[in-house]
Amino acid sequence: MIFNIEQPLQVNSTLSTLLAELGEECEKVVFLLTHLKFTNLTDDPKGGIYPVNK
Repeated sequence: MIFNIEQPLQVNSTLSTLLAELGEECEKVVFLLTHLKFTNLTDDPKGGIYPVNK
């Protein structure tokens, strides 16, 4: 679901790699949030997604 822009920005390879990795991680977060929103999970599986702050 990473979108392509018509005219890519000129950035160095390190920044380009970091932006690509950030996009992948954001997709995972959106997937997990959607999964939580549309499923009837009990608290135990939710705990595996949302760490409990102690």
